Amino acid sequence: MKVIDERVQLEPIGSVVRLRLCRPRANAIDPRMVEALLTALDELESNEAVRGVVLCGSPGMFSGGLDVVSLYDLDRNGMATFWSRFNELMLRILDSRLIIMSAIAGHSPAGGCVLAIMTDYRVMAEGKYKIGLNEVAVGIAMPQGVVEVLRSIVGHRQAERLGLTGALVSPELALEIGLVDELAPIDEVEARVETELNRWLELATTGQQATKHFFRKHLVQELRQSQYADEEAFLDVWFSPDSRQILGELTARLRK
Repeated sequence: MKVIDERVQLEPIGSVVRLRLCRPRANAIDPRMVEALLTALDELESNEAVRGVVLCGSPGMFSGGLDVVSLYDLDRNGMATFWSRFNELMLRILDSRLIIMSAIAGHSPAGGCVLAIMTDYRVMAEGKYKIGLNEVAVGIAMPQGVVEVLRSIVGHRQAERLGLTGALVSPELALEIGLVDELAPIDEVEARVETELNRWLELATTGQQATKHFFRKHLVQELRQSQYADEEAFLDVWFSPDSRQILGELTARLRK
C-alpha cells in the first residue's frame, strides 16, 4: 500500500490498483483530497504496468461529497481555485486511458456520486444506502459538466428529474435507471468490481483505449471548451444570497 496523502491510498493488485478514499468521517472532498487524487492519477497513468483502477471508499460511505465546512469560508478566489481543480479531477477520470470502476460500498451523495459517474462501471452495495446528485437540495447548482455526463448515462429526462429534485435514490432504483450497473452485498462490492475489471482487461489494450476515447472525446472537448464559463456560473450560484443562507445553516449543523 502507498499513502499519497492521509486522505488517499493506493493498494496495488497486479495490473489493477485500488484507489481508496480514507478521510474520516465521510470521505468528504476538500482541496487536499482533490490534489491527492490528481497526484494519484498522475502516478497511475504514467505507470504502463497499471491498466485498471478500483475507486473505493469506506464500508458504509463511498464519499459524502464536498466538504462544505472547509469550503464555506473560502472567498471567491479561493473557491474558484478549488472548483477549477475539482473540475480537472472530473475530466481526468472521465478521459483517463485507464479503465476505472467504482466500488460504492455505502452512501454516495453529491460529489461522491459525481466521482462515481465519471468512471466506467459502478457496483453499489445493496441495502439502506442512497446515491444521487442532491446539489439543489443544499442550495447550489448541479455543474454543467455533471449535467452532461449524467445525461449521457441515464438519458435527458431522467437526468433532469434527478437534478431538479435533488433526489437521493435507493440502490434498486439506481440500478433500474442505469445510474449504477450492478448491486452486490456490501462485503462483496470490491471483489465484484475487481472481477468485472479483470474481465474487461482481458481485451486488447490498444483497441479498448481507443474505443473509450472515441466514446468520450466529444463530451470531454465540449466540457473543456466551456470550462471557465461553466465554473463562473457555478460560483455565481455558490455565492448568491439564498445559497449562502442554506450553506451557512448546513455548515452550522455540521460544525456542532
